[in-house]
Amino acid sequence: MIADGYEDCEGDMLKSLRNVMGTQGVIGAVLDPHCHLSEAMLRHADILVCAKEYPHSDYPERMLELFDLATKTVEGVVCPVPQVFDCQMIGFYPTTKPPMSEFVSQLKREESSSEALLSISFIHGFELGDVADLGSKVLVYTDGDPVLGREVASRLGRSIYKLRHTLLPNVPDVDQSIEVLKSACGRTVIADIGDNPGAGFSGDNMEILRRLLAARFDHIVAGCFWDPGVVSICQAVGVGAQLSLRIGGKSGVASGLPLDLVVTVKALRDEHTQSVFGVGRVSFGAVAWVSVEGADLVICSRREQVFSQDAFTGLGIDLEEAKIVLLKSGQHFYQSFAELAEETLYVKAPACIGLDLAAIPHRIRKLNYFPRLIDPLGLEPV
Repeated sequence: MIADGYEDCEGDMLKSLRNVMGTQGVIGAVLDPHCHLSEAMLRHADILVCAKEYPHSDYPERMLELFDLATKTVEGVVCPVPQVFDCQMIGFYPTTKPPMSEFVSQLKREESSSEALLSISFIHGFELGDVADLGSKVLVYTDGDPVLGREVASRLGRSIYKLRHTLLPNVPDVDQSIEVLKSACGRTVIADIGDNPGAGFSGDNMEILRRLLAARFDHIVAGCFWDPGVVSICQAVGVGAQLSLRIGGKSGVASGLPLDLVVTVKALRDEHTQSVFGVGRVSFGAVAWVSVEGADLVICSRREQVFSQDAFTGLGIDLEEAKIVLLKSGQHFYQSFAELAEETLYVKAPACIGLDLAAIPHRIRKLNYFPRLIDPLGLEPV
């Protein structure tokens, strides 16, 4: 999945495969739903299937779906025909709670309602990207029935379009979140959604942690903060050393100010990895676990969002002892951390962009989308 850029990279890749394969075989792909669905992609692929869940925990199911459809296509059992409904929306669509969890169930029910319906995907789009094809769309493949495909895509697209105001993200700032934390009884997981490396941000904004420490919260576990220089210093002094460090706040305006702390180095790894949806692992590069009064911090040398608890437990940090777990992540953490959290907060740090979707400065993507326009499809009475 190419999340950002100025060219239709997915379309070019599929075109290259088509040029090599010609009419032999089937070209298909399982895509991240944050892809940018283009005409070129539809033209050069036989089947495109998107993960239905966000976080994308259903990739194995979707791979089996694609394999089954590709096999049936090669054997001549089915003839996949795509139809697309453009919702003229951009959005942030976690599927772990209503109304998106209900919409995903609706997609699955629709898929199973007719043998002629081969596959239905909801393309979220990557709201922070800037390409002409950015946006939320419904993609339906039928077995040679474009009329049915158009009807189903339109009906499902209009269904989620009606939910567009409900789906707008409401992300509190740090001060609002601290008030919530003061009355929290159990463990709270905080997603620093405005500084999520998975969305392209630096991962070195320290402001939420600064406010938590200033408010005298303790039993905090936080990470993974991107600061290769700090990791190198910790490697030089070794485990057990105590020293003053200036952490984060180094990449640009959105990084905010660094945080000066006196820390103890608790653990070091030359290569630290975490599980991703239980099917793979990604690397944080070299990392350092450092502790300060009230908090344990993980500093990484490779910028990466947090997916799983083993980003911390793999270093020896006991999350069961934590009252607050602060993550550099947007939504992909949810599957692993939901069992740990009494409450989950999505928080926007100062200086970070957050999710004000109407204010994203798109230059290539036309601005005729919700929420910049209230009713871009003109479906509601004036």
